[in-house]
Amino acid sequence: MDEANVIRLIYLFAISHIIYIAAYINWYTAEKLNINTLIRKAYKQAVGLPNSNSNEKLFQLGLHNNLEELIEAQQIAQLERLASMRTGRCILDKLGINYHRQQGSKVSVLKMIKEKIQVPNLPKNMHPELNQGRRESRARTLLKAYGRD
Repeated sequence: MDEANVIRLIYLFAISHIIYIAAYINWYTAEKLNINTLIRKAYKQAVGLPNSNSNEKLFQLGLHNNLEELIEAQQIAQLERLASMRTGRCILDKLGINYHRQQGSKVSVLKMIKEKIQVPNLPKNMHPELNQGRRESRARTLLKAYGRD
């Protein structure tokens, strides 16, 4: 199995369960450190790095987030979901949580504007490993034509 699939499996079977529970528990510092260590070990195993490898190099890859970031993302997603519905806003008000949505209120796009937006279909054979030479040649040509010197 390749790295991308192993990383996907780690996220599905480990990280998603951690996220589901972690946001609702008050963790001790030692427990947070242990969970962060488990997350790092899982991703190192997926990438094929030894556990003795530097954590900074793993962070530079940008494959994963630490527990604090995962908890924050889960809490924001929950608040956003509640704030998007009238019932959810009522629940937040009753709990005394004053939350202002990050994305702002949603409005539908006018029909006149929708008709003017044109999105071309994606070309076939867009897999990054197919036609690698042709892609690189096209990128060089575009860079010469439109790139800065």
